[in-house]
Amino acid sequence: MDWCTSWQPAAVTVVAVNLIWVLGSLVTAGAGLGDPSVVARVWIVMQAGVVGLFAVLQIVGLRRKQT
Repeated sequence: MDWCTSWQPAAVTVVAVNLIWVLGSLVTAGAGLGDPSVVARVWIVMQAGVVGLFAVLQIVGLRRKQT
């Protein structure tokens, strides 16, 4: 985890919030919180996938910036 110690705190915060969003979205869809329809659950999971992809790309970008 040494590679993340030189990142700016704002960048780490954005990545962390994105990962929390993904987790929250998957829990919401899986547990049916708020009684979402099937279409809503699919949408929530797709949204979680996109935000997860953003988080991965952000991490890759931060790693590349460091080198």
